Amino acid sequence: MKLDRARIWDLFAGTPAPLGYDPILFWKGGKTDPSYALLQLDPARIELTGLRQRSAGLPSLVWRAPRG
Repeated sequence: MKLDRARIWDLFAGTPAPLGYDPILFWKGGKTDPSYALLQLDPARIELTGLRQRSAGLPSLVWRAPRG
């Protein structure tokens, strides 16, 4: 797990904004900070919408994970 933590830390630190950021802003102890952890999400459904889309009466964009 330590390798994954370091790899993800470096990924965020090395990716330009707005997707990347400097993790040291949140975890002062760096890659080994005990409060720094990884969370893996496996979504079954994602719905995207925005104010402009909703005010125009357009439907949300919906993604569903393949079954099986």
